[in-house]
Amino acid sequence: MEVRPYEHNDDKKVFDLIQESKVEYDFDKYSLFFNDEMVALLMSKFANTSFVLADDKNIVGVMGGLVIIYPLNGERMYQEYIWYVNKMYRKYSMKLYNYLENYCRISKIKYIVMGHMNTLKAKSINRLYDKLGYQFMEKHYIKELR
Repeated sequence: MEVRPYEHNDDKKVFDLIQESKVEYDFDKYSLFFNDEMVALLMSKFANTSFVLADDKNIVGVMGGLVIIYPLNGERMYQEYIWYVNKMYRKYSMKLYNYLENYCRISKIKYIVMGHMNTLKAKSINRLYDKLGYQFMEKHYIKELR
């Protein structure tokens, strides 16, 4: 199992993983976030700051986000938008995370912002982020206006 930078020829396999995460976490209730055309467009924008977990044949995990300048202090920050690993390969999830953290250190990025959707797995994800040294920052709510 290896972690490597995302490449454009990974598009189809990564898109399939994103679709898999959509089903597993019941993201249809957040349809705003999963417009397939926008996901495809964003994949190209995230290409330089995204990574894949792969075995010899398949891509089984993805970590994607953007490097931004935090507006309140001007520091570079990595904003994670997806961290997903296929269920059969979850034991390798930390390889993907550790790769991201190392990338950020080498790239002189001061902060990593991780998030997650409010699913049944939220409590276990919160425990993981606490264990990794993250500090709870804020909670978001969304309302669709009709």
